[in-house]
Amino acid sequence: MRASANDPGGLPVLWICGPVGVGKSTIGFEVFLQIVREGVRAAYADVKQLGFMSGAGEVWKANLAAMVPVFGEAGARCLIVSGGADEPDVSFLPGVVTVCRLHAGPDRLTERIMARGRGEGPAIPGDGLRGQPHAVLREVARQAIREAEGPHGGGLRIDTDELSVEEAARAMRAAWRRGG
Repeated sequence: MRASANDPGGLPVLWICGPVGVGKSTIGFEVFLQIVREGVRAAYADVKQLGFMSGAGEVWKANLAAMVPVFGEAGARCLIVSGGADEPDVSFLPGVVTVCRLHAGPDRLTERIMARGRGEGPAIPGDGLRGQPHAVLREVARQAIREAEGPHGGGLRIDTDELSVEEAARAMRAAWRRGG
C-alpha cells in the first residue's frame, strides 16, 4: 500500500460503493480497523459525513480532496472511503483509486434497511432511515434493489449476503491486495 509511482503524493485509496443498506460504512470502517490493528497507519472517510450543509451540493468532494494530502502528510499509508450508490468519479483524487462495489440480494437489503429504520445497528449521524415510517423504508428498499440489479462498471465486487462484517472486510482487502 504505497503511493502510486506516477503520483508520489497520492495515497492508495479503496473506495467502497453500493446501494443503501449494503454495508458501505460498516464494512468500510471494519476494513480501516483491520488495517490499523496490523500496525499500518490508515485513514478513513465516509462521504456522507463530509458535507452536512443545506444546499451544499457536492461540497464533500472538495473536503475529501483537501483531506488526502493532509492524511498523507500525517503518515497515512492508505485511505478507505465509503459512500455512494454508483461507481464514483474519482478523477478529483490523486494517487491510485480502487473502487469496490458491495452487493446484497433483495431480501438482505430489505432486512438491513428495515433494521436501520428501527434504530438497529451503529448510530450514524445524519442517517435518514432511522425512525422513518414502514412505507418510506419499503420504498427505499425497492430503490436499493433496483440499484443493486442495475448495470455496473468494472472494479471489485463483494457479495455480502452470506458474510459477516469482518468476513466481508477480509474478502475486500484480499481482492484489493490482488488488484481485483
